[in-house]
Amino acid sequence: MERDTAPLLLYSHPPVTDDSEWEDVPSRGGCKITIPSIPSSHSPKKLNRKPIPDHAQGRRKFFAKLGLSAMFSPRDSSSSSKMVREAIKPREPSSSFSLPWTRSKSPSKSHMTIIGNRRGNGIKSGKNHSHKSQNDEDSPVLLTSPEPYRRRRKHRLWFAEPRGYKTVPAETQPVLLGETNTSGSSRAWVSPPAWSSVVHGLHSVALVLMVTLLSPVGAFCPRGCSCDDVELRVRCINADLDVIPILFHPGTLELNLSWNRIKTILESFVFYHELQYLDLSHNEVVSLGSQNFATQRSLTTLVINNNKVSKIQSRAFLGLSKLTNLDLSNNYIESIEKNAFSSLGKLKTLDLSNNRIKNLTANTFMKLRGLKTLNLCKNELKGVYSVVFEPLKELQDLDLCSNQITSIQDFAFKNLKGLVNLKLSNNKVHQMQEKVFSGLDSLRFLGLKNNAFNEVPSHVLPAIKGLEELDIGINPLTSLPFGPFSHLVNLKSLHISRCENLSHIDSGAFTSLSKLTSLVLSFNPQLITLHRDVFRPLIGLRHLVLRGNGLRGFDRSLVTSTSLQSLDLRDNSLECNCSVKWLQVASLNNSLSLNIEEVLCAEPEVLRGRSLSELSEYDLECYNNVVVVASCAAASMALVLLLVAFGILYYKNCRKMKAMVHDNWPEKIVATWKDPEYQKQVEDEEYTFHSLRGIQHIPVTVI
Repeated sequence: MERDTAPLLLYSHPPVTDDSEWEDVPSRGGCKITIPSIPSSHSPKKLNRKPIPDHAQGRRKFFAKLGLSAMFSPRDSSSSSKMVREAIKPREPSSSFSLPWTRSKSPSKSHMTIIGNRRGNGIKSGKNHSHKSQNDEDSPVLLTSPEPYRRRRKHRLWFAEPRGYKTVPAETQPVLLGETNTSGSSRAWVSPPAWSSVVHGLHSVALVLMVTLLSPVGAFCPRGCSCDDVELRVRCINADLDVIPILFHPGTLELNLSWNRIKTILESFVFYHELQYLDLSHNEVVSLGSQNFATQRSLTTLVINNNKVSKIQSRAFLGLSKLTNLDLSNNYIESIEKNAFSSLGKLKTLDLSNNRIKNLTANTFMKLRGLKTLNLCKNELKGVYSVVFEPLKELQDLDLCSNQITSIQDFAFKNLKGLVNLKLSNNKVHQMQEKVFSGLDSLRFLGLKNNAFNEVPSHVLPAIKGLEELDIGINPLTSLPFGPFSHLVNLKSLHISRCENLSHIDSGAFTSLSKLTSLVLSFNPQLITLHRDVFRPLIGLRHLVLRGNGLRGFDRSLVTSTSLQSLDLRDNSLECNCSVKWLQVASLNNSLSLNIEEVLCAEPEVLRGRSLSELSEYDLECYNNVVVVASCAAASMALVLLLVAFGILYYKNCRKMKAMVHDNWPEKIVATWKDPEYQKQVEDEEYTFHSLRGIQHIPVTVI
């Protein structure tokens, strides 16, 4: 049998074990090759293919440009790991060639016909092994890869064995292994050329790189990011990102994407199933969408503050079954759909501060039974109603500050038995009903600062006898009457600051506050004097702040009954005299914490603006009142004695006195004194001298 000397090299991959059916392929140029029928399991109609993800499509296009698109042929996900392990195994060098092919028209099986440019008799074979010719036994087994189903023009074939067989004519075949065949053809083992080892090495390196990129543990860290593959943390802070990268390590636990330009999060986290912490703060996210976090079953902390979210959809947080902390502050949220937080059964902290929320319904917090902290500060709420907070039985901290609240419904917090801190500061509340705080048995802090109270709402305080801290500053209070806090026997801290109209504090204003340890009465400019007994009930007082008032002095008798440890008297109008000298001594002895360097004098004029620490003992001296009175009395008595002595001397020396007066009186008096008649009267002592009218005649009465 005469054959062309040109070798025919055939390779196959992956190996096929089913060789039960064969097909005769007619020759179209003098060569006929026997091939196996394609198993039905490889039929393109029966392959179970999964959709290729976007990131895989990107890699496929990249490697297609390099001519390596065969690495991206569809394959079953169940055998993907096996294919990867087989791909990285070292292979023997081999060669390959391409042949045109056509598919047979058999209705039952899929066959492939290989047409070669060979002359001579073809290789004959049948469908059964029993009808095979000797030439068929020497024919190589042809197998196909999955890619021919996509490309119908050309196909690359491989040997099924690590090293391929080469069929050569018997008359020209060198005896390599001593195996000859009586049919005229032989099968010999062909060693690959030397250059194929180099090609195979490069191919192996490229294959390893591709497997690394395509493997599940592969990761890519974008520019501007910091990726820790040991602790599985990724930080892309201010990295100029406009989309969420999808090539991080799929096992990432902590992902920080703050301070970027990300606008959408649509299906961006489906690749990170192990996330526990996610920070998207300071971006441009406008919507949370629906079910974008459905795969984050392990996420515990989600931060989306300082974005542009305007609405929370009902299914926005679906899947976050382990979330404990959610921060949505500093957005544009105006509405919250019904049951938006229903899937957050383990949520502990919810921050909705600095948004535009106007209304809260009974369904807003319906299933947040484990919530501990709720921050609604800086919104546009106008009222507080009991149905809103009724489901929050475990709530401990509620912040409603900086809203537009004007009224609070009775029993508004009746179900919040565990509430500890309640902040109602910076609102417009001017009066309260008596039962507003009913049910708050555990309340410890109440903030009523910066509202519209003209007087202390003492009628609502008996319901919260366990209160320990109260802030009622920045209100238009004018005075503190007797006993407004008498029901708060456990009160430890009281703040009454920046009340511009507060000018009087009754001596019994702090009655029953024996446990009070801190009192802040600062920046009340109309408060000039304090009653000497105003602090007498505060036997446990340790910290007293009187900064920024109009106090002129501070006598030690004000705090003799207290346990004072620190005192703040800065920014007052103190008169520096002996009444404040004890402050200087106490500061030097460290018996009282006092910023004496910042305590300045307002009076007297010579000491204005000087620090109390700079003054000497002489500057702070003042006279005792008893000494002053005694000195004045002694001076008065000395003056009286002088007058009496002068009178006695006058009567005893009348003529001398007259002469003295004569030399010093005016001319009119002198002229009258020189009158002869007057001289005669004076000699007879019948006239008398009047100090204001001069000499007057006194008639002598004969007895």
